Amino acid sequence: SLILSLDDFNHICDNKPGTCDCEICKEYWKQVDKWLEYVEETPT
Repeated sequence: SLILSLDDFNHICDNKPGTCDCEICKEYWKQVDKWLEYVEETPT
C-alpha cells in the first residue's frame, strides 16, 4: 500500500499520468496499474 501526505496527493492530482517523473508519481501510477490489472482479471 502507499501512504500519501496531503501535499503528495495534491501533487499527483496536479499532474496527469506520465507527465511527472518523481518517485511519488511513479509509485502511485504503478499501484494504479496493478489495481486496474486486478479489476480486469477479477470476475464480477
